[in-house]
Amino acid sequence: MFSPKKKKKKDFINKLSSSYRVTILKETSFEEKFSGNLTPIKTLFISTLVFLVLSLFFWFLYAHTAIKYYIPGYPNEEIITADIQNKLSADSIAQISAQNELYFKNLKALLKGDKIEELSYEKDSSMSQEGDLIFTISGVDSLARNQIEQENELDITESSLSESKKFLEEVLLYKPLEGVLSDGIDFKIGHYGVDISAGEGTRVKAILNGTVVFSGFTATGGNEIHIQHDYNLISIYKHNSAVLKSAGDKIISGESVAIVGNSGEHSDGTHLHFEMWQKGTPLNPEDYFSF
Repeated sequence: MFSPKKKKKKDFINKLSSSYRVTILKETSFEEKFSGNLTPIKTLFISTLVFLVLSLFFWFLYAHTAIKYYIPGYPNEEIITADIQNKLSADSIAQISAQNELYFKNLKALLKGDKIEELSYEKDSSMSQEGDLIFTISGVDSLARNQIEQENELDITESSLSESKKFLEEVLLYKPLEGVLSDGIDFKIGHYGVDISAGEGTRVKAILNGTVVFSGFTATGGNEIHIQHDYNLISIYKHNSAVLKSAGDKIISGESVAIVGNSGEHSDGTHLHFEMWQKGTPLNPEDYFSF
């Protein structure tokens, strides 16, 4: 004799394994369209499988298509770009506000005959206007400019360039931007990179794994980002509408680091100015990429 608990358990197992016939009939003629046997266990298995397949399908749509931008609450690229621009604007406004506050403080002190405080600027603190905002040229920009201005001291020859680019012959590089080459490298006029035209809002990619060593606004290059890679290689991306990474960030090859724009005094249209330097020697990006 089975105990009540064992009997209930056995009845439950029997119900799960019981076979049921499922028939689909046409409503008007009662013609049989489908007929088959199902058990509760088989029904549960099929339902779980369908749920997993649908979950993977919707995950793929969300992760790899633009449909995610239509989901309420998910920011699109325009919102992300605007947010970055707003942060840059807020930083600049805060700097200007602090300078104005010190100015009025010194004005009051001057009228009273008290000692005034000097305005503190970074070295080479020339100001450049971007739209309605004023940005300070960074020390990094000044050092880079001084290095380029010493071109007469550099012996840039075809042989030195040939030696410099050998280290990249077997390295897989990621193209920084899909666009049209509008201007090439020209050492005689100090143009140490190439200009690539592309649609506004196009993402700029890192060519290789590396670390961001500079990210910010400069007078001539606009919003630019510099990345230090292995093999003593530095890649530079200028004139962006916004930069997506900060100094110190680790970057992987092909990762978005900026958005194409038209910032900086030396920009006359929406494009990317891209440079490659190795051991102080500029490389020609056209030797490594087909634009």
